[in-house]
Amino acid sequence: MGHPSLDLKSKVAVVIGGTSGIGLTLAKGLAEAGADVVSTGRRADLVRSATAEIRSLGRRSLDIPSDVTDRASIEALCAAVEKELGPVNILLNSAGITRRTPTLEVGEAEWNNIMETNLTGALRTCQIFGRKMVERKSGRIINIASVASGRGFYEVAAYAASKAGVVSLTKTLAVEWAKYNVCVNAIAPGVYRTDINKALLDGTARGQEFITPGFRLTASMARTDSDPAMTTSAEPNGVITQIGRFRWVICTLLLFGVTKNYMDRQVISVLKTTLQTNLHWNDIDYGNMVFIFQGAYALGLLLVGRLIDRLGTRLGYAVAMALWSLASMAQGMMSSLAGFGAARFALGFGEAGVFPASLKATAEWFPKKERALATGIFNAGSNAGAIITPTRLHPQ
Repeated sequence: MGHPSLDLKSKVAVVIGGTSGIGLTLAKGLAEAGADVVSTGRRADLVRSATAEIRSLGRRSLDIPSDVTDRASIEALCAAVEKELGPVNILLNSAGITRRTPTLEVGEAEWNNIMETNLTGALRTCQIFGRKMVERKSGRIINIASVASGRGFYEVAAYAASKAGVVSLTKTLAVEWAKYNVCVNAIAPGVYRTDINKALLDGTARGQEFITPGFRLTASMARTDSDPAMTTSAEPNGVITQIGRFRWVICTLLLFGVTKNYMDRQVISVLKTTLQTNLHWNDIDYGNMVFIFQGAYALGLLLVGRLIDRLGTRLGYAVAMALWSLASMAQGMMSSLAGFGAARFALGFGEAGVFPASLKATAEWFPKKERALATGIFNAGSNAGAIITPTRLHPQ
């Protein structure tokens, strides 16, 4: 019986580096979806174990160790799978190694070893299995990359460069082989607690470096002295979702921001009588000021979200807050109706950035299971601002 949302019955998949962690988990997922799966790697004992797990799911498999640094080994694997199980429909590259070394101290042998496994090894398997797919004009290739593919990390220059290369290789093959109906994609996993990295994640300062805001670091970054192969591995059952206590500081700042936003917004209603007296407004003038603000706020909601997506949450929120703060000060200096209206327009447009930025920040800093709570907390500022404003202002 296939997976309820993915039917791979009659398909054949090969998972390179599929004997533990992410590779093994994905291999079992492919088998559960109905595919016959060959999970392979360097260590014969792990290959035997993975093969047994695949077969226990009722799928065909082969017990064949392989080494991505040895072309003959991969060619033999491809030939054996095609002979015993049939054409390979899916190739998943999950093999990888890493080592933490200050960049000034990285030797050429270490650099080349990591590149040979992570990048050249992926190229090698794509060439060997991809040639068959191109000839048949059908196939799917998934390469396991890393968040380090596009972000800098401490003392793992070779690993990061190799994974950036995997992403670039993936893009190139996707363009080059699309006309042959061969689809090539990459996945950059987040942090997963595994047998080989759980001690590092939970018990060292280095592990805390991996738990950072806005993204999850792939488990292939974890260094282990007990595994000489340094194979990438991760276990989705143990995904790291906590991003440290600092996320609650962020939530508190968002709460203060929303509260200030609504205090600025409520000033005009609390001071209505004062404004009408001092600035000689009538009810129509007051209504126009309200209309200008609401119109600017509505326009801002249509445009500011896109700006925040482009600038990033931190810069986007700062720009929005600077605009509404300047506009709030400006309206206090206006004596004419036109000037006050211009300040109210700028205030409404700037304040429109609060909720898009707050929601985006919540999504970046909080795991899914806490986002509704965080959203409720910062959104309470809207009521807090409406309550605080009348108590702080005493119109004459």
